[in-house]
Amino acid sequence: MAELFPNERRKKTTLLAVTLALFVFLIILLSLYQMMRNTVDIPEDTFVSIGGPASNTLRRPLAAMAVGNRIYVADGLDKAIKVFTLDGRLVFKFSGGGRLDAKDTALDYPASMALSPNGLIYVADANAGKIVIFDKGGRARRSLDLSKKWKGAKPIAVAFDKAGNLYVSEAISGKVLVFNKKNRFVKEFGRGKLKFANGIVVDDKRGRIYVADTNNMRILVFNRKGEAIKEFKPAGGKTFFPRSVALDKDGRLIAADTLNGRILFFDKNGRQTNQVSKLPESEPFFLPNNIRVSGDKLIIADRGLSQVFIVNLKSLKSFKAK
Repeated sequence: MAELFPNERRKKTTLLAVTLALFVFLIILLSLYQMMRNTVDIPEDTFVSIGGPASNTLRRPLAAMAVGNRIYVADGLDKAIKVFTLDGRLVFKFSGGGRLDAKDTALDYPASMALSPNGLIYVADANAGKIVIFDKGGRARRSLDLSKKWKGAKPIAVAFDKAGNLYVSEAISGKVLVFNKKNRFVKEFGRGKLKFANGIVVDDKRGRIYVADTNNMRILVFNRKGEAIKEFKPAGGKTFFPRSVALDKDGRLIAADTLNGRILFFDKNGRQTNQVSKLPESEPFFLPNNIRVSGDKLIIADRGLSQVFIVNLKSLKSFKAK
């Protein structure tokens, strides 16, 4: 075998190094793409779940959402955010208050979460009266102590609009607090109209804010000015205890009727079109506490079953009402 000259040897080594670097670069790009996506992939005709009555994985899942290809779950009893793969494997968990975390960030009762447009996770801590801000890796960056301005504040739900404004449902006084993208308080609305303000979602396209008005048994719709313009209620005047709301990609409202153990669907005019109380081959919903749309999937956190479901919206809407 002929011996390579030094120049040829260097060229071959350089070529191998460049090829290896390109391969590593492609792997990193693929990983970043997976982490940045806010949808999860499951077959259309099935669903996946995490935890369950016979599992100790989750104790009281109060909220769940997709961040990249991971499912983040707020566990109220464990006072932590738990991060799972789709097959239910716990990757890591975080709860603030650690050595590397900002001060006053330890979670006491994480009731809800929202992902900001710049990729930070805002957690509403109902017991501590504050919003704790984490990065995706679980490090607490800072907290917004609402109890300093609003004594006894109980932030129960959070949501963002596309501009980065933060909306916080404050349950006790029955109002919605609005903060700009620099976390500065801007205004409030809903006082006197909401009775135990709960889940909240923003429709940027139509300029509407939907709030689960739990103790008034309705979804109250506000415009950008904070004026109540419409209410959604189920058909037939049935009891209705909504704790969470979400919008599908077409702007249709979905509500978790927690105490009645069902998920309700409404058209854009507020007419109920369907309801679902269980998934095929699973236990009926017990206390579906929180719902979140991720692409064409619906994520359901059922605190009664200690379980989180991820299901295709298309198949869910086709289920017969039960």
